[in-house]
Amino acid sequence: PHEVGHHLYRKGHMPGDENESISSYLQDQLDLAQIEVGDWRRNWLEEIFADAYGFLVAGPVMALSFQDLLTDDPPAHFIEDTGRHPIPALRPNIQTQILRGINDDEGKSLYTKVPDLLDDKWKREIGIDPVEEEYELHGVLKPVKGQQILNGLDEIIKIVLETLRSQKPPDADANWTHGNWKPW
Repeated sequence: PHEVGHHLYRKGHMPGDENESISSYLQDQLDLAQIEVGDWRRNWLEEIFADAYGFLVAGPVMALSFQDLLTDDPPAHFIEDTGRHPIPALRPNIQTQILRGINDDEGKSLYTKVPDLLDDKWKREIGIDPVEEEYELHGVLKPVKGQQILNGLDEIIKIVLETLRSQKPPDADANWTHGNWKPW
């Protein structure tokens, strides 16, 4: 589902407007939110979009799979901002933040306990609390604490989830895992 999210980001269009791509719509939304080109958050947009799409389609199991992938053979850049992907050590926490933002049709959080369980599992798995660590970000002069990074992503996650909500067919379940969803 994550890789399909990349395809949708690059090739998908906004409902009712075949001339407006999802990626350009999202870029416009970030402009409105005053998140400048070159901002580290903007550099991570496509990955956050693909993760959010994956969670809407596959649910929290995607986070478990991703944690296993990251710990199978930790990359040399485990605590670095590559400029394109979220910092690997912090990415599972970003993913649980996305899960916390997924709501049902009445606006209630769909996942209330699972994100905390996933965060605890991740801390045990890597032996640190990545939210408490400091990271160097592209374009930022001083190291930034993980919690500040998560807080800085709130607006982007909100924009991404609202954009994906517009893609959801009216008869699909809140997490899209049932029904006949066709994004294009």
